[in-house]
Amino acid sequence: MHRHCNIHCTIWSWSSEDRRWSRRGRTTRASCGDGHRRKQGDLSMAMKFGLACVSFQKHPDDERSFEQIYDDLLDLAVLAEQVGFDSFWLSEHHGVPDGWLPSLMPVAAAIAARTTSLRIGTGIAVAPFYDPIRLAEDAAVLDILSKGRFDLGLAVGYRQEEFETFGVKRSERGGRLDEIVEILRAAWRGPVDHHGKYYSYDGVDVTPKPGSKTVPIYLGGIAEEAVMRAARGADGFLSSGTSDFETLAERIDKVRAAGARDDLDVCVTKYCFVDRDGDAWGKYKKSYDYIHRLYVALTSGELEGLYSASSDDAAIRESLQQEAAILGTPAEVYEQIRRMQDRIGDFHFHPRMWLPGIGRKEAETAIRTFGDDVISRFR
Repeated sequence: MHRHCNIHCTIWSWSSEDRRWSRRGRTTRASCGDGHRRKQGDLSMAMKFGLACVSFQKHPDDERSFEQIYDDLLDLAVLAEQVGFDSFWLSEHHGVPDGWLPSLMPVAAAIAARTTSLRIGTGIAVAPFYDPIRLAEDAAVLDILSKGRFDLGLAVGYRQEEFETFGVKRSERGGRLDEIVEILRAAWRGPVDHHGKYYSYDGVDVTPKPGSKTVPIYLGGIAEEAVMRAARGADGFLSSGTSDFETLAERIDKVRAAGARDDLDVCVTKYCFVDRDGDAWGKYKKSYDYIHRLYVALTSGELEGLYSASSDDAAIRESLQQEAAILGTPAEVYEQIRRMQDRIGDFHFHPRMWLPGIGRKEAETAIRTFGDDVISRFR
């Protein structure tokens, strides 16, 4: 026996004039089974997809030069646009032995020059390491070059060595980010008159201004303070997906409950790989294990043991990694994303499909498969 329920569908569209995603709602009547499962397509038009945390790193076993890696990943941005991705996000670190991308703006400009509809985002730029006026200038120029397709994602950072490199106290990071966001918005409106704890400007005018009004600012983070900061005034929230899903969902609930704007773009990053032959984990695990150990090393400050894994904890680590990722055939990956949509509503899914050590051919196949067999089912 079929039951009927009213389903509210949120439809997102990008406004080139206002430089932001906007949404409109409609209510449809759909046949529902137990659990009010949505029929495919009922809420699909609201979902967006962005290739996440592209970092241009060189795995120790990768024989390609950095020039080849950069060429290959720029080509992947073009492919992502072709197969239906909405956005492409760049990740920043400094002084990492594998060459983790330290300079986001030139790469964002290169992607803008080779694409026409793909949005380009920094996911994330470590705000305390930037001069606010220079950052406002760079973002404005990128907005112009991309014809309004640039999103500025910011966070406070965490790695002590990087704060020492840039001569910034780690304890100041939250306050600096708050002031930088205020300065950026003021700089894109008119002359900046700002006198804060960390930055002071008298009538500084950033020119040229963004092509239309402003640049969307996304804020990322895990801690409670970061979540509330995004809720207070961001255009988008970049949520890490390393937590278990229910913890992640509760974090997103908090952002929305804290009075975030109705059109806040909620972005969820998850390690993700898709394979039609059912070997997603086999093709992903070497790179995933590498990046997992790298994060542990970056957090602890101990990089010396990065390339030697302990056999004792290999099975435990592999089990935990698989639980934290979305892996499988296109049908399996689609179903996991759809279950997330059921829990938190419509969102901007950021699959982290490229990791250092994944070759060009493997990455192209996975991205094309994701576009053809997963994204297409949400459209």
